[in-house]
Amino acid sequence: MFVMFLLLNGCENYTAMETFDSGNVKKECQLKDGIPHGKCIYRFEDGAIESVRSYNNGTLNGLASFFYQNGQLHAKVKYINGIREGLTDYFDSAGVRYQSIDFRTNKADGTAYEFFSDGSLKKKINYSLGELNGPSTEYYADGTIRAQLNYSNGKLDGDIVQYFPNGKLELLRVYDNGRLLKSEYYSDSGILLGRFGEFMIDHEFVDSDSDSVSVTIALVNPEFGLLMLDITNPVVEEKTVYSESGIITFGLNLPKKGIGTLALEGILYELETTNNGNSAVIKNKIQFRYDIPYDLDKGFR
Repeated sequence: MFVMFLLLNGCENYTAMETFDSGNVKKECQLKDGIPHGKCIYRFEDGAIESVRSYNNGTLNGLASFFYQNGQLHAKVKYINGIREGLTDYFDSAGVRYQSIDFRTNKADGTAYEFFSDGSLKKKINYSLGELNGPSTEYYADGTIRAQLNYSNGKLDGDIVQYFPNGKLELLRVYDNGRLLKSEYYSDSGILLGRFGEFMIDHEFVDSDSDSVSVTIALVNPEFGLLMLDITNPVVEEKTVYSESGIITFGLNLPKKGIGTLALEGILYELETTNNGNSAVIKNKIQFRYDIPYDLDKGFR
């Protein structure tokens, strides 16, 4: 339901109120020619203010303040012609700031910060017009570094490192434009527990009685004991192959004669068996491409 009150400026400018079904005021807006122009106050049904916003000819313009139902400030957002611009601080319902983001043309731009409940820095993240771009750092509550990441156009790129609270390296991952190339994981005492990604260490073509051939690939032994390989190439007969030994053999729809390159593409999963070996959970996965040149006219190798 709307109730309109005429103000001093005549019929073109007035304040409109909208109510809940209970009759409590839902919002009060200054209007001009029927559209918001000036201040609008939005309320929760109990009467607490939900937000105060400023409009210019129907478009958000100026500072808008948003609140929790308990009255605590949630955020103050600056709008220019309906677009978020400038620094915005976000607070939790207890009034503690948990995030600061700089906006440019309605997109996160520059360095954004996240905070722990005590106000100490939790994350420092770099954006470029809405996309993660550049270095990002995560911290433990005591201020020591938890992780260092790097993004390029929204995708992980380069070395990604993660640390234990004692400062020892926990995980190293290498990405290329969002594609995981390899990873290494360590104990909190600095012992290398395993590698994942540098898995193509050897291969050979195997003769078979059928009209096609098969290929055997030796992989780095997995930490968790089981590998699953999903391959997207149409020449591969079995698309999903399992291995507990680190050796995977699969058939190929290739003639026994010919020269070329077999480009294997897919996802390699590292699995940990559970329920006495009756099921498994994914512990790690990596996208891969592995090019195998072959000359089948010279025999299998």
